[in-house]
Amino acid sequence: MNDSAKILTEMPGILATLIKEEKASAMSILGALLDAQIVLRKPGLAGKDLEPLLAIFYPGEEPDLSIRCLLGFGLIRSEESAMLAVPEEIKLPLAREMEMLLKTKEIRLPSKTLRLGSLLDEFEAYCRDECRIDAEPQTGAIPIWGGKEIRLSGRSHLQLIRPCPLLIRPHENAFLLLLSQIPEAGGHALADLFCADSALRQRMAFFDLEGGQKMNLTKSGVFVFFERFLMRVHKLRLTPSGVLTQSLVDNGLLSFDKG
Repeated sequence: MNDSAKILTEMPGILATLIKEEKASAMSILGALLDAQIVLRKPGLAGKDLEPLLAIFYPGEEPDLSIRCLLGFGLIRSEESAMLAVPEEIKLPLAREMEMLLKTKEIRLPSKTLRLGSLLDEFEAYCRDECRIDAEPQTGAIPIWGGKEIRLSGRSHLQLIRPCPLLIRPHENAFLLLLSQIPEAGGHALADLFCADSALRQRMAFFDLEGGQKMNLTKSGVFVFFERFLMRVHKLRLTPSGVLTQSLVDNGLLSFDKG
């Protein structure tokens, strides 16, 4: 059995071990690399690009230890250019395993407790039956994992379930919504990124369903429908992030002046 076949066979057990040992940062690193390689079609990410948010979201964990752990399991490789990447031969199987773990995570909403994957399935049906919009990806659809693509007015709107986000980059051809926790310390870092990058503000959003807050400055109609669905069906009202609002005011991007 070659190395890749061995990793594929052991992959479910490896991910279970990471979860059992509470290696949350390792799972976030894998999510960021899969997003870079599958969704954004990049060759990988430099380790230094992951470190700032790793330090904020996981202050009790050593980033180098998590990266070495993943290297030891063979789930990622380090190139001579210091680029980290999931090996091509295990990329899609790993994405499927990660997707299953993310979609089966349960979340408690005011209406009931359900799995995140079921929530997105419900929203897809809501779009089709209540909003009369196309919930089926068309030919040439954007490759994704761990979520759904919904098209409206010829544009792709992606809803993706993610661990704490380490890759904060807008998609060139789609609106991107990450369903992810926004840790209190991380909210300031995300707000700073939003204020510094107009493309990020226009095309990327975050919904923290458990925290009941959102960071969304896009003009995505699908994300508006998603908020309406959460309120009407599950009695969950998302409030704008106070940290983001204050940062926008401080940076002169938002004003409450009248007249």
